[in-house]
Amino acid sequence: MIILGISYLSDAGACIVKNGKLVSVINEERLNRVKLFYGIPRRSIEWVLRDAGISMKDVDVIATQGYCSSEDGIEFINHGLDAEVGLMRDKFSYVEDKISKSCLSKDLKAYKLKEIRERYEHEKHVVFERNISLIRQFKKFKKPIKVVEHHMSHAASAYYASGWDDCYVMTADGWGEMESNILCRGSKGRIEKIALSNSFDSLGYFYGSVTKALGFIPHRHEGKVLGLAALGDADRAMPWMRKMISYNGVRKAFEGGFEAGLYAAKFENTRLEEIVKKYKREDVAAAAQRVLERVVLEYVNDLIPKGSKVTVAGGIFANVLLNQKIREKAGIKDLFVYPQMGDGGMSAGSALYYYALQKRLKPVKIGSLYRGPKFGDREVLSEIRRFGYSSSYHSDIEVRIAELLKDNNCIMRFAGRMEYGPRALGNRTILYGTMDRTVNDWLNKALRRSEFMPFAPATLWEAAEKCYRRIANYKERALHMTTTFDCTPWMKKHSPGVVHVDGTARPQLVSRNSNPSFHKILTQYYRLTGNPSLINTSFNMHEEPIVCTPNDALRAFRDSGLKYLAMENYLVVNDKDDVLNT
Repeated sequence: MIILGISYLSDAGACIVKNGKLVSVINEERLNRVKLFYGIPRRSIEWVLRDAGISMKDVDVIATQGYCSSEDGIEFINHGLDAEVGLMRDKFSYVEDKISKSCLSKDLKAYKLKEIRERYEHEKHVVFERNISLIRQFKKFKKPIKVVEHHMSHAASAYYASGWDDCYVMTADGWGEMESNILCRGSKGRIEKIALSNSFDSLGYFYGSVTKALGFIPHRHEGKVLGLAALGDADRAMPWMRKMISYNGVRKAFEGGFEAGLYAAKFENTRLEEIVKKYKREDVAAAAQRVLERVVLEYVNDLIPKGSKVTVAGGIFANVLLNQKIREKAGIKDLFVYPQMGDGGMSAGSALYYYALQKRLKPVKIGSLYRGPKFGDREVLSEIRRFGYSSSYHSDIEVRIAELLKDNNCIMRFAGRMEYGPRALGNRTILYGTMDRTVNDWLNKALRRSEFMPFAPATLWEAAEKCYRRIANYKERALHMTTTFDCTPWMKKHSPGVVHVDGTARPQLVSRNSNPSFHKILTQYYRLTGNPSLINTSFNMHEEPIVCTPNDALRAFRDSGLKYLAMENYLVVNDKDDVLNT
């Protein structure tokens, strides 16, 4: 069976699942250069078919996510959505009652009730109709269309890539149909839903509304809030922040604090923006991060038995510090974060889930994330010449890169197949030494970024315990930059450029098996400097997707003003007078 998986939400993309195996996958933003593209991923569909060596006539089924009323050629796989519509209606009445009995002013009560009614109607009609109109466009392919619930798609992406036959599966994000979170039990290749939180009570809307109130773009800049959090005092803003959202142990769900007048099931929250003005933004960010960690840990501790393995997906789990806290403080045995945790991972989740309904599918470890396009020397050299740069060929380019890095040069690197997911993992990446405490300022300025987190380190697999605490049993969890770890005193001393003020870093461990070429660079650099880590940040300019093609790479190289670009075996040098000296 060959399944074409399609996601059309933010970070839309496509995949091919053949006989239960994910054989090709990509996200549209890398191809059309529109960051977090929302819509039909036409280029992705074309690319995955070509990459898998098939055509549309070979596809048996199209799988996607969302909601669609069943019609000719479209089947909505219902896991009790009708009951969830009822739950949403009950939740609406429950919230309405809480607001009516609250101590809010008459005007604020009226405003909150209007807001919740509008949200209910938006979820029930606008969102569904938008999903339906997009899904109907797939009918032109003249293939059976199977529609999987949003959060089941997230759950499937995490479960079937975990390698764990028996585990708990948790999802959390802004919203998906009627839900913002589910908890499932994964066992013997099947996923069973056991708890859910309504879309009214969304962790994603909580954290996203704080993101917007602090002047950032929600659903895009939550990482900036996480970076700010370590610089603030959470206690100062906690008295009202903790009223925004909580875990209700009776309802077994997250619960927005509508009756406090602070929570809104959307990113726009005028009252929150007014309150934020009373505090330093670092303190607001710190309080938001603490509340997020607290309520998630309460949820996990209440609903998931001690010693269980847990796998997670959904945009909330892009929060790498939260993932560390779950792993270390929730009493679980192990945590696997699906590397493409946001909506960009749902093409794979939808396809895998539908396949598992037809034939029992055993979870397998996700394996390599280097699944994107690759370009040969001829294509690379042609683009270098077209841009007018000089270059030199090096058969052992990894050694030359290490030598340049030893001399404190910054290298943009383009090699092999592009990474799948939001993190640069060495093939579309920018490298620099970790000793420079000022690197966050000057390199972010060159890339036109404004970040508060330090750059992340890539570290040799063999030196993990030297650099990070409590990592010995969790080294595989550090392959994809999905969680932070506490740094050792040695790491803090020798790599201050990648250690956050809270003493953590978000490492990518690089083994010989995971990326032989990148491992060779790190190994040679270690021999030359005694340091097993390098700064590894994504190869892109601010608000652009990670580069995909040689043309993308050379444009970013030109715009950055950096001096060196390693493209496959070619070293490109910017000889212009205004080159940034590092």
